Amino acid sequence: MPNAWSNWSGLVQAAPKLIATPADAGELADLVRIAPGPLRVAGAGHSFTPLVKSDGTIVSLEKIEGLVSHDAATSRARLRAGT
Repeated sequence: MPNAWSNWSGLVQAAPKLIATPADAGELADLVRIAPGPLRVAGAGHSFTPLVKSDGTIVSLEKIEGLVSHDAATSRARLRAGT
């Protein structure tokens, strides 16, 4: 399979038309507009259910990472999805 995705155990597998890893919110927005559907977002790949399985597009947010902001007084932080 040219585009192959599987969960950590290999029990859930997919052969999507596209596997994408956008680097920022702009690339993600462009991808959502042009990617073949259905579009699914892959997390860590630990689920045993076929939530991510798609023959359209599978997106990894691993490159959209880092700290957006933090407030020490309230002990709150905003992080990007791939962090």
